[in-house]
Amino acid sequence: MRSSPTLRMYLFCSLLALSWLPIVLLATWTYQSVVDRARSEVHERHLLVSHHLTLALDRYTRDAESAFQLAVTSVMQGSSTTLSGTPLSGFLSDLGFRHVCVVDSQRRIQRAYCALNCPASDVLPQRTFDQIAGALTAIDAAPGEVAWSGVIEKQDGTPVVILALRRPDGLIALGELTMDYVRSLQGAVRFGEKGHAAIVDQNGRVLAHPRAAWVDERKDISKVSAVQAMMRGESGVTEFFSPALQADMIAGFSTVSRTGWGVMVPQPVHELYLQARNVAWVAAILAFAMMCITGIVSWFLARHLSNAFEPLRAVALRVDEGDLSARVGNTIAPGAPREFHAVGHAVDGMMDRLAEANHNEVAAQINAQRAEDLHRAKAALLAHVSHELRTPLNAIIGFSDVIRAQLLGPIGQARYLEYANDIWASGRSLLGLIDRVLEVSRSDLSSDAHDDDEEWLDVSELASRALDIVGAASTGRRRRVFDTEPNLPLVRLHRARFMQVLINLIDNAEKFTDDNGLVRVAVTVDAHNRLMVAIEDDGIGMTDEDIATCTSAFGRSRDPLVRQRNGVGLGLSLVASIVDRLGAALAIDSRPGRGTRVSVILPEERSLRPNLRELAPAAAS
Repeated sequence: MRSSPTLRMYLFCSLLALSWLPIVLLATWTYQSVVDRARSEVHERHLLVSHHLTLALDRYTRDAESAFQLAVTSVMQGSSTTLSGTPLSGFLSDLGFRHVCVVDSQRRIQRAYCALNCPASDVLPQRTFDQIAGALTAIDAAPGEVAWSGVIEKQDGTPVVILALRRPDGLIALGELTMDYVRSLQGAVRFGEKGHAAIVDQNGRVLAHPRAAWVDERKDISKVSAVQAMMRGESGVTEFFSPALQADMIAGFSTVSRTGWGVMVPQPVHELYLQARNVAWVAAILAFAMMCITGIVSWFLARHLSNAFEPLRAVALRVDEGDLSARVGNTIAPGAPREFHAVGHAVDGMMDRLAEANHNEVAAQINAQRAEDLHRAKAALLAHVSHELRTPLNAIIGFSDVIRAQLLGPIGQARYLEYANDIWASGRSLLGLIDRVLEVSRSDLSSDAHDDDEEWLDVSELASRALDIVGAASTGRRRRVFDTEPNLPLVRLHRARFMQVLINLIDNAEKFTDDNGLVRVAVTVDAHNRLMVAIEDDGIGMTDEDIATCTSAFGRSRDPLVRQRNGVGLGLSLVASIVDRLGAALAIDSRPGRGTRVSVILPEERSLRPNLRELAPAAAS
């Protein structure tokens, strides 16, 4: 059998679990709180930075539009078709304009304002017009308004943005703007290890990004969820997977309303956890220290409690081995909880009472055995004395019977004949008494013996025969009635003993019933399928006190009507003893002057159902 953990181990593990669980939960909560706080700060900071970048780009686009319109007006009002070297040229250069030109529908340049450089030819390439088709459509729909194209690639590979304006005379003003300022603005944003800013045009192509190659090739990142939100004109904070860094990012983003550009400020999510890692290490170290301390305290506390319980356990084991002298006493440590001392005192008190009860029980068993031995000795003495009395008594009855029958000749004196009759009657009465005493003694002596003489009997037949036997021996005239039910079960009984029960009960009914009285014997089955024999009379009856007296040995009622009838008070006592050994019940219902009903109720397990009679062939005989 696998051994179970000790109480000390149970206490240690329980205390350890109860103390470690809050520590682990606190450390986990601390780490998660730092991460959540970092996320909240990122949300606020990144969104704020993106808004500031958006405001800066919005001011820049406004300045660029104003300078573009001023340059168009100046070049159209001037006498020269090409202007350069003016203060406006320097301003345009600072904003990032390469040049501003006015073209007709055939893409021929009519006027030009040079800034960083001048147009390479007098006719703009068709490819440029194809790339800014969206902006040209926008100015056709809104003449006089400046439209911004998406980022395009010039023939020299430089990415630029074109400003377009439809003049009232039908000419188209175009301004070629580099992304140098946008790149410088984007490059100023750096935080963490890989936190940065990214700016895209209205089509999702990169205007400014830490990866220069993406800027040069005008990388299309419109599939990114944050870029799609910016293309819809939305602002906010989101998380997405970055193809550039191959990592999950958290970003604040916003949109420049005039141009449709999007500004995004992303940072790798794992950097937030890196920021919280230092706090987590501190929390882990503190948690480990607390766990060590609580582990040591739990071990000593468990040891202290288990040591306090050990004396109680030792007493229980000694009692289990039969040692009722075991006591807790002062074996519990003084520093143990007072509940243990209270339990120890209670155990000692219980053991004192148990020892006393055991002593009383042993004494009671000894006294009971002595009483049983005395009772058996008395019964044996009575049986021996009664047997010794029968021999001379039989001689007295026999010789008195010879005298009263005058078998050897007539008696001269009539009084001698009367005396002989009295001697014979007294001897017969005394012989009956001795027989009763012998039967009671025999019953007491054989009460523990196993009786193998039981057989399946028809109780109706026995009751009818007992009624006939008692009636034949009776000198009075009574009305005798016998009732029975058909198909009664057979009952396993000792024939002679149960016959004695029936004869004694019927004899009592005859004895205490006057002439012309009724004696009724009925054999029935009660509601619980138990066979019942009832002997009923309408004689003198008894009180409840008389019933208790008559069921004890030599007990007789104090009623003069009972005293005047023959008997020594052994009949009902003997019946009660035999019925008890059968496991049956004896019920007596009597009222003075109204008669008595005595019922013998046999247990159901002694009965055999009528349809199983063939299994008890001995009953047929």
